[in-house]
Amino acid sequence: LALQVVVGAPDTDGGRRLTVHGKAEDAPADQEWTRYAGGTLTEASAPADFTAHAWPPAEAEPLDTTGLYSRFAEHGYQYGPGFQGLKAAWHHGDEVYAEVALPEAQHDRARRFGLHPALLDAALHALWLTAVEGDPSAGEADGVRLPFSWGGTSLYASGATTLRVRLRTTGTDEVAITVADAAGSPVAAVESLVMRPLAAGQLEAARVRSLYRVDWHPVTADGTDVPPYEVADFTGPADDVHAVAHRTLARVQEWLAAEHEDDRRLVFVTRGAAGPGVRDAVHASVWGLVRAAQIEHPDQFVLMDLGPDDDVTQWLPVAVAGGEPQVAVRDGAVLAARLVRAAPTGEEPKWDPNGTVLITGASGVLGGLTARHLVDRHNVRDLVLVARSGPDPELVEELTAAGARVTAVRCDAADRTAMAEVIAGIPADRPLTGVVHAAGVLDDAPVTSLTPEQVDRVLRPKADAALLLDELTRGLQLSAFVLFSSASATFGAAGQANYAAANAFLDALAERRRAAGLPAQSLGWGFWEQRSAMTGGLGDREVARLASGGVRPIGSADGLALFDAASAMDDAVLVPIHLDLSPRGGEVPPLLRHLVRPAVRRTQAVAEGSADATTFRQRLEGLPEEAQRESLLDLVRSAVAGVVAYDGPASVDPDMTFMNLGFDSLMAVELRNRLSAAVGTRLTPTLVFDYPTASGLAGYLYDKLGLAPAGAPAALAETDGAADDEEIREAVASVSVAQLRAAGVLDVILRLAEEARRQPTADRISHLQSMDVDGLVRWANALGDDES
Repeated sequence: LALQVVVGAPDTDGGRRLTVHGKAEDAPADQEWTRYAGGTLTEASAPADFTAHAWPPAEAEPLDTTGLYSRFAEHGYQYGPGFQGLKAAWHHGDEVYAEVALPEAQHDRARRFGLHPALLDAALHALWLTAVEGDPSAGEADGVRLPFSWGGTSLYASGATTLRVRLRTTGTDEVAITVADAAGSPVAAVESLVMRPLAAGQLEAARVRSLYRVDWHPVTADGTDVPPYEVADFTGPADDVHAVAHRTLARVQEWLAAEHEDDRRLVFVTRGAAGPGVRDAVHASVWGLVRAAQIEHPDQFVLMDLGPDDDVTQWLPVAVAGGEPQVAVRDGAVLAARLVRAAPTGEEPKWDPNGTVLITGASGVLGGLTARHLVDRHNVRDLVLVARSGPDPELVEELTAAGARVTAVRCDAADRTAMAEVIAGIPADRPLTGVVHAAGVLDDAPVTSLTPEQVDRVLRPKADAALLLDELTRGLQLSAFVLFSSASATFGAAGQANYAAANAFLDALAERRRAAGLPAQSLGWGFWEQRSAMTGGLGDREVARLASGGVRPIGSADGLALFDAASAMDDAVLVPIHLDLSPRGGEVPPLLRHLVRPAVRRTQAVAEGSADATTFRQRLEGLPEEAQRESLLDLVRSAVAGVVAYDGPASVDPDMTFMNLGFDSLMAVELRNRLSAAVGTRLTPTLVFDYPTASGLAGYLYDKLGLAPAGAPAALAETDGAADDEEIREAVASVSVAQLRAAGVLDVILRLAEEARRQPTADRISHLQSMDVDGLVRWANALGDDES
């Protein structure tokens, strides 16, 4: 939305009217603004009487907060991790007392607000507890009561991360609120907050706003400023997705092993595998795998898809010069992918209650949720549940108790003989009318170390099984053929090149079936809040990193609402995902440019690694050497904090190794990418391993950028003596083995080392004793000397 805030002139009492209007940012100029809020601003009154010093009040009785947010979810209200802030609650008479806190990952953001909205919202959750104690059915028929009108709201302090709150009932659906910090000092007060009920059904429209599709839009590309590039041609015919994925992986790994120093790109060219009119599902796997490689190694790869008659030679320079990472050429125009909202139709999805629905991956979380939903919401009576490990007995018992006839089969969905028997065994009087393919496995690794065996392991339950289901059901009268894909196929995902390849195959298969007049829909799901076998390994840090990238988890109720909304639409491929679309610093990814506006650049953006690299370099060049090194260290520590989801750069010990900070190979890639973007130069994939601390890495960047401190002469004056020994040791310690080899001096060092071995042993020991630990390690690695 575009927002309009108007503060009026003071009235006779000194108050000023306040109004807040909004409308869609892309709305026509003549469209009227919608008024969302109005109020009056007055001078703040003295703090109200706060009694939070004795906490909790002695006469207050505790309320049971156990499983509160699970109980909310049962009524259809999903609160994300950042909003689950109620820690304890008590009540006495018409007063409720609550203790609320922000998750640690949100503490840094609290300083941006007068009062963080998630904190204030969490304080009101305690009111629901008292309603349920009085009437266990409260919250079901009437819905949750939400803030409607605020009166007499005053703010006395800002930036709090923990609150003590007193809520006093003052009328029907009306409370007064006093807010203190952990020490009992005043933070805020509300004289009157009026609540209004919101029924669960009213949330459906908000839930399905998280449904997107990929559109292809013309982009300008004159082809005059063409960076160097090479071509990987995948335009020929192919029918084996495994072979194509292996070949793609090998080409990516060969390219990255070469460590190109210039701005050279490798362009993968396909025909009909992406863009409008997709028909080639096999080569769509190229797009999925390379999208993941683009995330791990930015500015190295370009994807280009051609129409049936387009010439490769003609369009290559134009595509590469446009600066878009993914383009499709159609009818003489270069098109780029943009994510846009999909508009739900409001129609009911068509699941035949008289037919049978087959679900693969039925032992997984999504398969189980879908099975329950089809029975409970869509009155499906007959289910065939297929799982390689066998469906969950508790799920089968639950569905049977709900009135469904369930056939549970232990079966590999990619086994042709077994699946043919399963489908043939479905009774003729309850024919197969729907398929939900939810099977899948993960086998993650960075693209540089991914193996063909890992690719095959992930392709089999996803791509092979989907292709088999497509073939075995061709002659049947299906009303639904739903493939559970992943947003990784659309966005790319670090460490999941094989998974992205498999899901891109599913998306293209759905397009191909639709073109043939067959039912099909592929849903590229985002991250689900309810953990599954594939996401159960994600810890709080990994979830926080997803959130920092703009991805929020999908609650079960939201996910099933999105499933229904998508099933009622005609799109072959949709992406149900919760995205944070607020303006963001740095360059907005091309895929999101129709949804996200770039934020106004702030001074601190340099430290966050999101500022323009040229500006950053210019700012450094105007500083003395000590300040340059401090700025680079701040940059590195900020980038590290972002990768490991720490509160800020101050929490990163500059001398602690990245391994001790919990880094894995994917985190090393992410740190390299952040720093590359910040300083405007390509950095090697082994950066974190060559310089394993923030201080060491900052020193390397200082040398890499060739910075001259402010006031320094253009060239060093010649001296008649050698440089100081300490300076030489520092210089040698900062050079990696890879740099020595690239510069052609490694052989020289080895020859000098051989001559040094002829020196008396005592001299050599004395020399070694003068070196620090890092110097000894580098010296030993460089020489390959097995002496100790």
